[in-house]
Amino acid sequence: MSKLVKIMLKDIRFFAHHGVYENEKIEGQYFSINLEMECVLDKVFESDLIKDTIDYEHIYNIVKDIVLSYSYNLLETIADKIISELLLIPKIKSIFVEVRKMNPPIEGSEISYVAVSLYESKNS
Repeated sequence: MSKLVKIMLKDIRFFAHHGVYENEKIEGQYFSINLEMECVLDKVFESDLIKDTIDYEHIYNIVKDIVLSYSYNLLETIADKIISELLLIPKIKSIFVEVRKMNPPIEGSEISYVAVSLYESKNS
């Protein structure tokens, strides 16, 4: 019987240059990413080896490359790019990602963040 493991990386923070407005792309702002990945990791419980699990550093570097290597207009696009790349990892069966834009440039507002969440499964 397979064991389904949920691996989470919470509040991954980046200063990046995404947004619809030109000043967002020039000045930049803070973003936060939350990931929850459902993984089949049967071997890890016997081996206790990193090769049999999901390497958190590898996941972080994939997300970092997506967020910092290109300037996107929409949070939805960032979330989709993250899911598309991470679902290429065979052990990952589904992913929930939340992308937050901290202190969004909404005139006259006091909003901590706006966010987009996206879920995808290899079975969907």
